[in-house]
Amino acid sequence: MNSTKIRQNLNIITKLIITVLLVLALLLINYNPAMAKENKDISNEQDTSHQPDIILVRRYSNWAWGYSDYGIFIDEEGNIYSFSFGDSLEGGYPDMEDVPQDEELLDILYEIQETEKPTDKANKLVVFLCDLLGETVDLDAEFTSEHTACDAGQDTLYVVNDSGQLIEISSYGDNTSHRDCPVANIIDILYNTFIEDITF
Repeated sequence: MNSTKIRQNLNIITKLIITVLLVLALLLINYNPAMAKENKDISNEQDTSHQPDIILVRRYSNWAWGYSDYGIFIDEEGNIYSFSFGDSLEGGYPDMEDVPQDEELLDILYEIQETEKPTDKANKLVVFLCDLLGETVDLDAEFTSEHTACDAGQDTLYVVNDSGQLIEISSYGDNTSHRDCPVANIIDILYNTFIEDITF
């Protein structure tokens, strides 16, 4: 094994160790036994018809050689749902005004959640951690981006905060970009390590 490969493996292991330590620290900081019991009592009294909040959205779009726009979203229970706004190699490009974004996108996803069945299940603890971390993502952080492909489209990961904002975490494809925020990087690592393989 050459030195470059060893360095890459060490970097991955280091990132995972840091992620685990940060997650444990966050759990210890935020865990209060009395509050946990209180929350449990409250949740037992709550209406079970509550629609679980959407936490993560992964969307792929490509306008090269045809139009594709589809993805998945994950709610706080770990339920994974799929969506598609078009997948055609024969063109038929929509007007940009007709492509749902931000709040409109979330409204559509909640409608899908209400009427469709989940396609899979993600680890609920990992989703909970992404939800927790999503509240502390630096919204003013810039992105580090580089051109990495041609006509590959964009595969973008978002976390949804308590205010209902879609916060871009990372994107891969024609351009690879990451938000310059340690918390966003941890969400990216958690998703790619524990969830990515069971989505698309």
